Amino acid sequence: MGSDARSGAHVGLRYLARRWTRGERRRVRPAIFDARGTARAVRLINIQPADPVTFEVLRDSALVQWRAVAKDGYDLPRAQATVERAQRSLWVGETFDAEFAPRAPGTYRLRVRSGPKDVLYERELVVHVR
Repeated sequence: MGSDARSGAHVGLRYLARRWTRGERRRVRPAIFDARGTARAVRLINIQPADPVTFEVLRDSALVQWRAVAKDGYDLPRAQATVERAQRSLWVGETFDAEFAPRAPGTYRLRVRSGPKDVLYERELVVHVR
């Protein structure tokens, strides 16, 4: 990943792992981002015991965009490291790294789904200008 992505904000995926194993559904504090166009690194990991999951970042009900950076620990070739819709399905044990650079202030959502309607986890990502 680029040096600007390594300074990215942590969105609580270790916390997410503990929440899934306990099956809890309490509200979690939002992650805070600065909206000046700085890319933030996001590492997505499927730790489910047997099922694929879909990770997505939305604003209102629309998918936003991120830049694909790495898959399973390997940097993507330049031709594949592109800006795409912020949605990725991962099988058990897979990882995916992306850079999320919000363009405008507001509330975004990181959502993890198993199937089209079963939301396993959702977290607000609040973006503001400092």
